[in-house]
Amino acid sequence: MKALFLSFCAKPPLVVNLLFSPLRVPQYNGSIEAGIGSLKTRTKRFATRAGHPGYWTSDDVAAARSEANAMARPRGETGPTPDELWQTRRPLTDYERCLFQEAVLRQREHLGVCRARRNAVLSWSTAFFCSREGEFFY
Repeated sequence: MKALFLSFCAKPPLVVNLLFSPLRVPQYNGSIEAGIGSLKTRTKRFATRAGHPGYWTSDDVAAARSEANAMARPRGETGPTPDELWQTRRPLTDYERCLFQEAVLRQREHLGVCRARRNAVLSWSTAFFCSREGEFFY
């Protein structure tokens, strides 16, 4: 499945920079896993309500994402929702995006691709494996 996911990400028009979890920073991956756990729970609920509990569609995932972004409060009961935070963000400039991509490339060159894959933890449970038709399997 991992190879299938990597080949999917490499095909145009999809351009994906896979970022590894930082070494010795378990709280980073923990927060990612918590967010994905919430999305999985919501997606399962939407699929069940639609009459196909063991089969998730892109509509189920989209509804779960939309609900989470509108209702979740990751910064506490009185904190903003993800939608509210998104509305107040300052989008990256083209220059900042370029700097980020260059930094990722420099880091990969520094570590070496093989060493990065061997030492870094990339949680494949955080990725949905999907077909080109938008059907999601778990």
